[in-house]
Amino acid sequence: MDLRRSFDRGRTHLYQSHFTPAIKWVLITVIIAVVIARLFHGVRGRRRRRLLAQLWGCGPVRSPDRNDPFGWKAFTTLRKARAEQRMPTQLGRSMDEIGRNPHTVQRRILWNQSLITRDADNIKCILSDRVSHWEFGVIRGKILGLFTGPSLFTKEGREWKDTRSWVRPQFSHDLIQNLDVFGSHVQELCSRLQPDSHGWTSTTDLQPMFFNMTLDVISEFLYGQSVHSQNPEKQAILKGARGSGVPDTQTFAANLDEASDWLAIAPALGRWYWLLPSKDFKRQRGVVRALVDWYIHRTIDKKNGEKKNHDEKVKGLEPARFVLLEELVKLTSDPTWLRNETLSLLTAGRSTTAALLSWLFYYLARHPAVFHRLRSTILDDFGVEAGEAPISFGRLRANRYLQNCINEAMRLGSPAHSSSRQARIDTTLPRGGGPEGEDPIFVPKAYITARTSGERTWKISGQSAGITGSVLGTTFHLARAQEPA
Repeated sequence: MDLRRSFDRGRTHLYQSHFTPAIKWVLITVIIAVVIARLFHGVRGRRRRRLLAQLWGCGPVRSPDRNDPFGWKAFTTLRKARAEQRMPTQLGRSMDEIGRNPHTVQRRILWNQSLITRDADNIKCILSDRVSHWEFGVIRGKILGLFTGPSLFTKEGREWKDTRSWVRPQFSHDLIQNLDVFGSHVQELCSRLQPDSHGWTSTTDLQPMFFNMTLDVISEFLYGQSVHSQNPEKQAILKGARGSGVPDTQTFAANLDEASDWLAIAPALGRWYWLLPSKDFKRQRGVVRALVDWYIHRTIDKKNGEKKNHDEKVKGLEPARFVLLEELVKLTSDPTWLRNETLSLLTAGRSTTAALLSWLFYYLARHPAVFHRLRSTILDDFGVEAGEAPISFGRLRANRYLQNCINEAMRLGSPAHSSSRQARIDTTLPRGGGPEGEDPIFVPKAYITARTSGERTWKISGQSAGITGSVLGTTFHLARAQEPA
């Protein structure tokens, strides 16, 4: 025993006296070499970018974060604005505080630098003129992929083309021009707008109502059954399906909203998005995915002719004539692929449509003459006196004044208030640099540029742009339409 202890002590002494100093020396040398290499690479990269900017005649970009070197104030301000549903207004206000022609600025949020622009020429350059210089970027794909998984809105290149070739044909007008799926949910919305004794409703916040209605419509269009977020009494208690747990229809809409809030804030952190607490987000994602998985396994089993309890028809829920999921199941039975693609379509289709409706009624409430003219044209084309011809996409498109109102609402209040692109190579934007903001801007490779729809300024959008504010305040007085005598 003593001999063994002596041997262990000798081995430890040998390790400490011979190997430990050598390992420490190697580790210290490697760390110093890495730090020096990174510093050298950074200095060399900055020098190269400065020379390219001078060569291309680019000027420096102004920033509202001069007194916020770490970007913490900018992050907390944006997070508060998101919670109060006024992020587009906040982004525009941060530009207006700088000075003259503040349509492109540089933001620093928690050590993450990016450009934010509302300049029409810069947006055109990113999305059209030099589209090959830009890509969605790894960060955007990673963040959105945490919720939807790899999908049409996170893929790029060949993968994106392949997925698009599968999904796009399903949206042929011949397949989806049945508008019956909209009717019941619109009527549900109208039933919640009760007029008083004078025939007018009280002041009503329409935005959450639009978000619930569009969720009901898109869920029925995608999966054949609505989640009925407008009317909880119609929500079904669903049984667990093969390969999925028991879905929760009662809290689906709330969890989808809260998860979307997390996804809206995370991109502001860039590569530091993982610092944002995600415990609640993962729980909300689980609730959303559980219901989507239930729909998918139910549809796959239906296709395969399996008769399970979860395949029974739920009372009060009638499937639409066209169900996107049923068409996609004909192409593949991969439940993960089906969940990722339909969930990405659900989130995109719901939020953009609800935002457009909110902005449309926001402006109609402030332009009574436009509202009355629009109402008259709709009654003329689709009212009782117009006959009993069903409403179709063709008849809706033929109403030019309705289309013009929708297009103007999209121009002044974009449904997607911001989107981002990452520079694929060193490139430039045509305007935003220099003291007057008229010089080109140098954008280095891998730099992120965000487009914001906070461009409701006099110079860009005209006099109508003077009407700004939060979509949260989308209030409107509605009168019940009287049937003509």
